[in-house]
Amino acid sequence: MITDQRIHLYEQTALFDGVGEAIRPGGMALTDHALSLCNLPAGSCLLDVGCGPGAAMAYLSDHYDYQVFGCDPSAQLLQTAHHRRARSVVQAMGEHLPFADGQLDAILTECSLSVMQNADTALQEFARILRPGGYLILNDFYVRNPAGMAAMCCLPIDSCLGGALPQADIILRIERHGFRVMVWEDHTDALRIFTAQLIWQHGSLQQFWCRASSHADPLQAQNAITLAKPGYFLLIAQKGGRDG
Repeated sequence: MITDQRIHLYEQTALFDGVGEAIRPGGMALTDHALSLCNLPAGSCLLDVGCGPGAAMAYLSDHYDYQVFGCDPSAQLLQTAHHRRARSVVQAMGEHLPFADGQLDAILTECSLSVMQNADTALQEFARILRPGGYLILNDFYVRNPAGMAAMCCLPIDSCLGGALPQADIILRIERHGFRVMVWEDHTDALRIFTAQLIWQHGSLQQFWCRASSHADPLQAQNAITLAKPGYFLLIAQKGGRDG
């Protein structure tokens, strides 16, 4: 039987101790900003797909009057979520979500779509469980130089970098599944701050990659990233339909 030997970077939470509870660029401030653009009413049902250890879920439950749900395929991360204030979490992949059709008002997926095995299947699921006019809130990595995509995909580490696409490809993929893209914002400055925090914590990016995996060549990783010129974005899309 063939098994996936790549290291799942998102499960190595200790590597990110210096960047705050939200293990992603922009932190909760970017989540707040995205939600302010959607202006969801009180009582809205929101699902955090790829909720990981539940930091965003706990924050949303404390600061918003929403019904907050979460799912993640990692039993290891969900164990941490259960020890937090995060509630209503289930173990599930984005490609197979245990929710009824048209049940949700918004889906939040932060640094998650790019690590899913089949992003198109996941987007099809998002469209299925969102009500007409419901919001898809997505922030993730993208590549500003498509020539570097192949090098990042070859890295022996499963991370957001490996699934990053150019802006035009991301928008086209979203629209193919019945969404209307309303907002695209570049937040690469948040990625630069996030990277600086990792350097401060580990001494250098080379040390970070060495600690992430004994199979990773830090020079290969750095060269791939330099070539691809990754950026970070916020995208908000609305499901088409009667209310959209």
